[in-house]
Amino acid sequence: MSFNIAIDGPAGAGKSTIAKKIAKELGFVYVDTGAMYRAMALYFLRSNISNEDEQAISRASENVEITIQYENGEQQVFLNGENVSGEIRKEEVGNMASKTSGYGQVRKKLVELQQQLAKKADVVMDGRDIGTVVLPDAQVKVYLTASVATRAKRRYDELSEKGQECNLEKIEADIEQRDYQDMHRENSPLRQAEDATLVDSSNMSIEEVVAAIKKLYEDTGYIIDTHTAVAAGVYDKYKKDTGDTETKTVIASTASPFKFTRSVMDAIDPKYDAMGDFELVDELSRIGNVKVPQAIEEIRTAPVLHDTVCEVEEMPQVVKKFLGV
Repeated sequence: MSFNIAIDGPAGAGKSTIAKKIAKELGFVYVDTGAMYRAMALYFLRSNISNEDEQAISRASENVEITIQYENGEQQVFLNGENVSGEIRKEEVGNMASKTSGYGQVRKKLVELQQQLAKKADVVMDGRDIGTVVLPDAQVKVYLTASVATRAKRRYDELSEKGQECNLEKIEADIEQRDYQDMHRENSPLRQAEDATLVDSSNMSIEEVVAAIKKLYEDTGYIIDTHTAVAAGVYDKYKKDTGDTETKTVIASTASPFKFTRSVMDAIDPKYDAMGDFELVDELSRIGNVKVPQAIEEIRTAPVLHDTVCEVEEMPQVVKKFLGV
């Protein structure tokens, strides 16, 4: 079962910087959704398509292939096979992305890719609607923001360090305009998810923001199933017996704690032994901050097809009776 951290917020709030650091510290995969939208926008700009021509943009999006790779620990974004990691950070590309990201066909293609990735790996994903649309069941949701003045100054400093000419007042005006567009677009407008934690980074350092989000992750807890618990126990014994604490180790969890609900909950606290089966399922979902699997939800109202109860030694005879032999 993958663990997802969703970070939403307006442009320039520091989402990408924070998400990258969180992913590195936790060993998660960082998915820069903004970079994917920017790559799509770059294709539209190169194709001389107006940001107001939704039909042309929808058609063009079908010809776009965007992939993300990591080289020497750095994210590289490829647009139809071309590395565009640097070009997509230009202001005009960002503005185009803000105006076109709300179009249905653009969003559909990119959201599907993002959701598939989140199902396969533990990810930190940042964007405008990750916690509300892309990963609504993410275990940790954060809405990261900062004042317009703070965000404009950060962007100004970033561009200046790269030797690019820029104007602070224009950057601030652009940010205000993008905020309005993102918050009022028809499809998936920027907003804080009801269950997201608000973090205002206006007066916080990067390290302070990272620490705050990391604590949210640690506070959510992670409940393992009985099979994985055996592996974790063996690994702990190995470390104690050998003193080896340096070797990087991966424990692959292949089962869900919902498969062994009673055993898992009894291990957490014996008090749960008095609860019914579905009460335990709901409590596991609550304390683990994980949605109950659909297959288990369906059992709640499924008709009882067999109600025969027998002792172990009686099983052969009972089975023969069912088979009519």
